[in-house]
Amino acid sequence: MSTTHALAYDLTGSGPLVVLIHGVTENRASWDPFMPELTSRYHVLRVDLRGHGESLAPGSFNPIRMAEDLRAIVALVEDPAAPAIVVGHAFGALVATAYGAAFSAAAIINIDMALALGTARDLLYTAAAGLRGDNFDETIRQLAEQNYGETPLHEQERLEALRKVKQDVVLATWGPMLGASNPLALVQLVEAMIGVPATTPYVTIFGRHPGPGYEAWLEDVIPHAVTEDWGRIGHYPHLVHPQRFINVIDRLALR
Repeated sequence: MSTTHALAYDLTGSGPLVVLIHGVTENRASWDPFMPELTSRYHVLRVDLRGHGESLAPGSFNPIRMAEDLRAIVALVEDPAAPAIVVGHAFGALVATAYGAAFSAAAIINIDMALALGTARDLLYTAAAGLRGDNFDETIRQLAEQNYGETPLHEQERLEALRKVKQDVVLATWGPMLGASNPLALVQLVEAMIGVPATTPYVTIFGRHPGPGYEAWLEDVIPHAVTEDWGRIGHYPHLVHPQRFINVIDRLALR
C-alpha cells in the first residue's frame, strides 16, 4: 500500500493500466475477486477515495475534485502513450466519468450509475431522513440489502465485512442527491462531469435499469456512449457475472 495526496492505493500486475474505483461506503478491497485474473495481464491500480478505506478525508467530496485526486496518482504510473482504462462502480463511476471528461483515458467503464443524478436523488429520497439522523447505520444496511439483488451470498457477506461507514463522509459525498431543494444543483454537477471525448469509449453496465428515456438522454450528453443492460440483477452486475465484466475490459483493451 502506498499513499499520496492523502489517498491510499495499491498497484500490482503488469501490462496495460486499469484503474478501479469503488463506490460509497466501500474501499479498494471491493475489487478483490477480480485481482488474480486482471493482474495476470494488466497493471491494476486500486484507490481508496477520500474518506474511505485507508484514505484521509480532506476538502471536497465532489466527484470532479476526486477525479483530480485520481489523476495525481495515475500520472505517477501511467505511460503517456498508453492511457488507462478507468472503471468505476456506483459513485466511483461518477469519478471515472469526470476523469474521462478532464483527462486522457483509453476507455471509461461505468458500473450501474446513471449520470442523470435525479435518478439517484429519487432512489435516496425516502432514505434521506434516516441517513441524516440517529438511524444512519440501519438505513445504510437497508439500502445495501435493496442493492444486492442477485449478488451471490458470499459476496454480500464479503462486502458487509469490509464496509466501514462514516456518516459525515456519506452525507458529504451524496449531498447533491440528498436534498438539495434546487434541482439546478444536480444539473450543474452533471454538466461539469460530462464531456467525455468521442475518442474515449464509454460503456455503462446496468444491473438496474435507470428508467425510460435514459438512453436517449445519455445519447445527447455522451453521443458515443454504449449501454449494456444485464437484466434486473442488482447494483453489482460485475459480481453477478464476473467473467462477463472482465470480458468488457479485455474488449476495450484490444481495440
